[in-house]
Amino acid sequence: MRRSVTRRYDSTTRRKKASEAGDRVLAAATRLFSRHGIDCVTVERIAEQADVSVAAVYARFKSKAGLLQGLAHSILLGPRYEAEAKRLEGVTEPEAALRVTAAMARGIYQREHQELGLIRGAAAYSPALKKLEANLERVRRDLQKSRAHLVFEKTPALEPLGLEKVRDVIWLFTGREFYRMLVINRGWEPEEYESFLSQALIRTLLPQRAKMSFQAYLSNIQEKTGKTPEEFRKAAKKSGLLKPELTATQFVNWLASDFALGRGHAMALWKYFKEQGWLLEKRK
Repeated sequence: MRRSVTRRYDSTTRRKKASEAGDRVLAAATRLFSRHGIDCVTVERIAEQADVSVAAVYARFKSKAGLLQGLAHSILLGPRYEAEAKRLEGVTEPEAALRVTAAMARGIYQREHQELGLIRGAAAYSPALKKLEANLERVRRDLQKSRAHLVFEKTPALEPLGLEKVRDVIWLFTGREFYRMLVINRGWEPEEYESFLSQALIRTLLPQRAKMSFQAYLSNIQEKTGKTPEEFRKAAKKSGLLKPELTATQFVNWLASDFALGRGHAMALWKYFKEQGWLLEKRK
């Protein structure tokens, strides 16, 4: 009599395949929405492009609305967000939490601009797009709750404002309109946006720390390198760096390679250079 063999059920492999199929569905949806708009694309067409069955799409996302929600979550919780979220582990100081919040906002909007930019062009007036953006806003505010609570609990001066209004302030400052106007419309670099946003949040919610923080950066730079901001200006001029087309990224990279300065210290110097008028205006 033959002995029956029990096949081992590999749940890990199945989950991996399901995840890969879900990623293909979202990628296909993004391509099709970008070309044809949201309202004109069917679930059947998305399934065909993703090389999965229609049943598999419905099993994973339930509906087209669920697929849009999945797309929203993939934008909000992308690799850059996950990297910044790890930085929050063990963070107990309000200033550090607000800096990570600024970094997260930058990561979200850089990814959103890449993923949703073409979709907005193809479906600017779509009710489904409006719902997608509204969902993004709700999720974004919910994700900020623990950070807002930390800032509120550790800052007695915020007690008259209340926790919910502290959440409102963080949600307002990190809104996509700030990013759109400064980075997309005015041509700011994402690094400049992040630096400005972190300082704006700190100045608004931790006003006493803001002044000390910036001065501390400059003092630490001098202790670390033995150079004053004026000496950095001379070094930048000597190296031929001070040109109208100089960007914050180039400036940060120069300070990292020549003086081993981290990004936070470098952006503090960039801010100081701008305030002193040492950066040349771009030619029009």
